[in-house]
Amino acid sequence: MRQDFCDHSTAAHQVADIAIIGAGAAGIALARALKGSGRRILLVEAGGLRPDPADDAQNEVEIHGHPFPGATEGRARVLGGATTLWGGQSLPFDPIDFEARAWVPHSGWPIARETLAPYYPPAERLLHLDRMAYGADGWRIAGVEPPPFDPARIGCQISWLSRRKDFARLYGAELEAADDITLLLNANTTALHADEGGARVTHASVRTREGREGRIEAGIFVVATGAIETARLMLASPAPDGNGIGNRRDVVGRYFQDHPSAHALAIVPRDLGAFARYYRPHNRRHYRLFPKVPLAPAVQQSEQVLNATAEIVFHLPQDSPYHAVRDFYRAVGAGRLEARAGTASAIAKVFGELPSLARALITGRSPTASGSTVTLWAHIEQAPNPESRVMLAATRDALGQPRAAIAWRLTELERKTFAVFARTVADELARTGLGEAQLPDWLATADWRAEVADFYHHMGTARMGTDPATSVIDTDLKVHDLANLYVAGAAAFPTGSASNPTLTLLALALRLADHLAR
Repeated sequence: MRQDFCDHSTAAHQVADIAIIGAGAAGIALARALKGSGRRILLVEAGGLRPDPADDAQNEVEIHGHPFPGATEGRARVLGGATTLWGGQSLPFDPIDFEARAWVPHSGWPIARETLAPYYPPAERLLHLDRMAYGADGWRIAGVEPPPFDPARIGCQISWLSRRKDFARLYGAELEAADDITLLLNANTTALHADEGGARVTHASVRTREGREGRIEAGIFVVATGAIETARLMLASPAPDGNGIGNRRDVVGRYFQDHPSAHALAIVPRDLGAFARYYRPHNRRHYRLFPKVPLAPAVQQSEQVLNATAEIVFHLPQDSPYHAVRDFYRAVGAGRLEARAGTASAIAKVFGELPSLARALITGRSPTASGSTVTLWAHIEQAPNPESRVMLAATRDALGQPRAAIAWRLTELERKTFAVFARTVADELARTGLGEAQLPDWLATADWRAEVADFYHHMGTARMGTDPATSVIDTDLKVHDLANLYVAGAAAFPTGSASNPTLTLLALALRLADHLAR
């Protein structure tokens, strides 16, 4: 059943067995998994069925320090959440990501990878990706043998990009049709309230942008609003000590992580066409296979650096006719049939690229224009750092709630990881004869952070652990100090790997569903 809280015929007082706050990837996956469990499920979404700039304005934050554009560009207040924006790229975490590494502060998951492994296949099926292979077998599914890198230096990895990735389109109708699920739209959760002893959450306050207020009561509450909003909600909720709910030890919002990203190498392939056959995406009907360049665990251990992976990016030359074709089709799609001067002649040059286009069509590969330049676009793990954090800002949003303030802190370990990764790839390119590479100067400068961007992967603000002094939730994703409050999503990650987070957060949500159903 679907209800809109803006509609005054919708009850202002809602009651459920399990209230899930946030209808993005984690919240929708959890609600679906609990369907038929005999529980009344209330799935609460701050946005509506369609994106609304006024809703997304609630995502504005204060930035303290390093720029962080993903705080607004990487979030969406709408049914489906960030799945309405993302590229659909899926990779599981590596075994080393779950280990406590002496050289990575605050590393180590309180659960083993084997504990999460049974939940990866059903998480894949949520994305309509089944029987996925991420190593050499994945390359062979694409019809290509991996490049001859030393596996002790550079691993073998391929990610899968689902073309069916918007959870609102995939599962919205199913949620509406379920007898035991109520989907409540346009209900901004503004606070969680605990009982007098602070042992249980009794209710949540919700309101619309127009000022209509309501109350949600449930036996169990699950916050699944993303790492930034999860921290903001918990910090803004009343507590006897004034620090926010579940935050007696001042851990909520800390250890905020993303995947620092930068173009860490300029590559000159010996044979551009052969290099492209390794690293251009492989297109299929419902998915794409995306070859990656991962740093092997042996190097991470010997050099004492973080996990890292990369994409090989082929940059079109400025005078490429592909630019003209792209501009032409965009103009047609926008109803502007007048083409800019020179477009027709530029499109004519595409005929010189017909052999490349034909090969791409036959093999299902993305074409590579002659004259393209190549870079290594590296995405690395970020070390958990209590000073990298989400806090409450002094300013307030349209609902009167404190905005989030983000202090994204990068350390010397991130710089070292970029440098070691770039040097290792450059050495392997030279050894195999695949090409030459030039390390950028910024890797050795004091202002290296200026070259690094976030990747819209928000993690770690309500991290899982066994010690309440350094974590917010336990191994069942329950907040340490509260009997009925849980956190789902990447906020729960103790460390963030170098892999895209969505597949792992879905696996955690499905594991949580099993726990709650029991």
